[in-house]
Amino acid sequence: MKAHLLKDMPIVSIQTFSVIVGHQQIITAKKFFERVEIDVDCLHASNDERSYLSLTLETSDNGPVTFKSEVESLGNWTVIKVLLKDLMGCL
Repeated sequence: MKAHLLKDMPIVSIQTFSVIVGHQQIITAKKFFERVEIDVDCLHASNDERSYLSLTLETSDNGPVTFKSEVESLGNWTVIKVLLKDLMGCL
């Protein structure tokens, strides 16, 4: 995108950001957040045991707009899979 196009775009503020994890993972996630000094107020329990990232923006035309995306749990296999995808993309 060209810089002159970005200049005229309205700036919207972040209303909320949430990390949503399953009930079985909430204690582990909370400990991790505390260790790396992330505010645990953005951590919430999921009703369906899936994990999500949720972002709500406050827009002037449409009011609050929420984006919610399911994410994979971060385990060893997920990390290895992402690393392999990155390596294959670099070859």
